[in-house]
Amino acid sequence: MFEPPLPASPSLVDIVAEVERTLADGIRSIAPGRVMRWSLGAGRALLSDPGSQVRTVRVTGDGPHGPLPVFEIEIDIAQWRHSPDAPEGSLHHVRGAIQELTKVAKSIDKSIQQASNHDPE
Repeated sequence: MFEPPLPASPSLVDIVAEVERTLADGIRSIAPGRVMRWSLGAGRALLSDPGSQVRTVRVTGDGPHGPLPVFEIEIDIAQWRHSPDAPEGSLHHVRGAIQELTKVAKSIDKSIQQASNHDPE
């Protein structure tokens, strides 16, 4: 549960409200260690207010032996305002890996051609 409710871009208000209802009802279909993600909208719109945006997050659950301890924490989503929203690494690394694979493939092709040219029949 989030208190106050999560911010949402105008086009996603209904979807975010549904997500909050789903979370309040409980997630029953997620395996341990898995992650579910939902979009709230563009970060620049959600975090445009220069002030603090504190939300209290309360997590409850049941384990195989009964109820789990309640976990409650305050988070200030405004602190994410200037954090990058991109995975680590870059396409530069992907390009480098493809180039390396291309070199290896050419080397293998060359070796095969040389072996077939020297193969006495």
